[in-house]
Amino acid sequence: MTSVCVSNGTSSRQSGIPSAIYIDAAFLASVLPSSLFWMYPFLPYLPPIGLDVDAFCAIDPPDPPDLTEATMAAVLAGGELGAGIVAAQLILDVIKNQLWYQLCKCDSGTQPTAPVGQDEPPDIIHINPPTVVTPNPVTACATASSSALTPTIFAAAKLIGVRLSSGGGPPYAIPSGATMVRITSHNNSVGATHKTMQFNYWPYPTATLESSATSWQDLNAGSSVHDILITPGAYGFAIDAQTSDGSATTNTAQVDIEVYCGGQPGQTVDACCPPDPQLTGLITRVLEYVTLIQRQVAPFAYVLGDAHSGLADDGDITVSGLLGVSVDITTLPDSYGRAEGSPVEYFGLGFVSFGTADGYRQSFRLEHDKQLILPAVAAAYTLVGYSLAPGIVVTITEVLREP
Repeated sequence: MTSVCVSNGTSSRQSGIPSAIYIDAAFLASVLPSSLFWMYPFLPYLPPIGLDVDAFCAIDPPDPPDLTEATMAAVLAGGELGAGIVAAQLILDVIKNQLWYQLCKCDSGTQPTAPVGQDEPPDIIHINPPTVVTPNPVTACATASSSALTPTIFAAAKLIGVRLSSGGGPPYAIPSGATMVRITSHNNSVGATHKTMQFNYWPYPTATLESSATSWQDLNAGSSVHDILITPGAYGFAIDAQTSDGSATTNTAQVDIEVYCGGQPGQTVDACCPPDPQLTGLITRVLEYVTLIQRQVAPFAYVLGDAHSGLADDGDITVSGLLGVSVDITTLPDSYGRAEGSPVEYFGLGFVSFGTADGYRQSFRLEHDKQLILPAVAAAYTLVGYSLAPGIVVTITEVLREP
């Protein structure tokens, strides 16, 4: 029976919906309505959802908790891991609530509609806000700057590398994988004789082969920026400068270079490839196992399970997946000895034992009116036995790991 259906009617899986589903964190956004778009940045930090749809649809959808700014911050694992796990479960309850209306139906009467969902909590933590951070820019894989040199009437100023055809060498060798060079040229106004300066970029496909130059001019006291593509596998280049009319000048020429090995200036660095869903699934599986081990072996907290009350004399309880038990002595005759203190210690009240159908392994003496027992390898036990002294009545409550 479900309260969302008319007259508390029954509910079941919709036609065409698989009986079992698994939704990766990458696809959780598709489950949410646009009114809950503020949750989207937090979805990658959640575990996937796996559902037995028939069992899921047979009961009411989970009540969506009131998510707070503290809950959303905790799921980022900025604090204790245990708090992050609890926060993730709260957010998943909101998603499962929405999912119920997409997977399930009332067997009769008007079909219910999904709730709109709560507004974004005030002062919510913002993940990588664009007003604060920007994507990583593409950076140069090599840089160099020349000295400020004056060309002569008889020779150009050798700025970066040296042309082989001028009787010198070697040219500037670029890093492997270079795709582009950005050249910033400067015609510095010096002295009294000012001329327009011509800069020449000489590419070298190999260390001994010079290609035709790319040239440009900068006026007196001028500068300019030039982006030149590099042929894949090219060896390098040389840059020199001379006055545009071949006459003398007191000006100096200078260049700065930035070599890029993939991408261009102004672009941002993108991931090399999309996420591998198979790898994501394997990592998720490992995370689930590690989380299970942590919650069972090194728990941050626990939750209380079934309470077995009115127990007296002796007997046993069938259990599974325990962390331990909490024993509350509800009837305690005054005749039993005690040592005053905090807590009061009692004598001869009885024992609680842990084991399986193959035998009992470990027993604990009852010494306090409220006693928490967390034995090692508790999850392996399927029976909790009790042997109580005359007149003693207890309630044994199962202690379970966090969900």
